Amino acid sequence: MNAEIISVIGVVVSAFAIFISFRASKEANGASKEANRLSGYYNGLVERNNQFVSGQTELLLNQTIGETKRHLVEVTFRLSELSNRDENQVEQLSDMLGTLLKSAQENHLNAYESACGLYLDNKIDKIRFKKLYILELRQLVTGNVYQEFFYPDIKSSYQAILKVYKEWNNLE
Repeated sequence: MNAEIISVIGVVVSAFAIFISFRASKEANGASKEANRLSGYYNGLVERNNQFVSGQTELLLNQTIGETKRHLVEVTFRLSELSNRDENQVEQLSDMLGTLLKSAQENHLNAYESACGLYLDNKIDKIRFKKLYILELRQLVTGNVYQEFFYPDIKSSYQAILKVYKEWNNLE
């Protein structure tokens, strides 16, 4: 009889342990689902934040490139006004504005170099960047105005521009 009581108590304890185990498993499953839901929500927030930051970066690049273009146009315009001055003034201003023009060109190229660096590092939307700048980069690299800055390309300070240009214009 004692053996039967011990067996019944063992069965009851085992059934209770199975019930507790089943309930704990069910609660763990619910907690896991909640963690997955929260993880998805968090990942969505991170993705939206990354898109926002990328958009801000692209806007800033666009503004910087625009500012360097305006400055370059202004310096070029000042150089064109030299024909209205006497010879002494022209020589003095020509040297000064020539230096200023080269500096403006370098600033302009530096803005593109930074943008291309971000492109290469996947920090901005590559498809949108290519749509916006493919023609401009082609003109910079192949046009006559900036040849001294790009060739020979091995010595150029603008390697990111050249790398993006070659990626987009691979003739092979």
